[in-house]
Amino acid sequence: MPKKQTPKSSQFRARNGKGMELLTTELLKVLPLPDAVANPNDPMVFAKLFLAIGSWTMWVTSYDPKSRLLFGVVDHIEVEYGPVPIDELLKFTDFDGSLGFERSTSFSARPLTQCIKRSKAS
Repeated sequence: MPKKQTPKSSQFRARNGKGMELLTTELLKVLPLPDAVANPNDPMVFAKLFLAIGSWTMWVTSYDPKSRLLFGVVDHIEVEYGPVPIDELLKFTDFDGSLGFERSTSFSARPLTQCIKRSKAS
């Protein structure tokens, strides 16, 4: 299994460096590589990212620091699993640059099926 390298969390500040850290040092330490997910049928979700000005949510299950891809389930128009480039989330802002992607600070790790059930209930 490849050794995981932990990048500096300051590389993950949203809105071109003016917003919230989407991936903290603590989160980077626990996020597995995509090929090391413990239970692929119901993977553990370690972070909830969301768009403050819309209905976009991502349940993050793993991260590949080499490709800078987050893996997980995106719930927007459709619900789908796959990779999302972290750099796309970091640079996105609304029309005046004041809002972008955020990370839920109250989220605690849980299996993906629990996240999807809660998302559909709200």
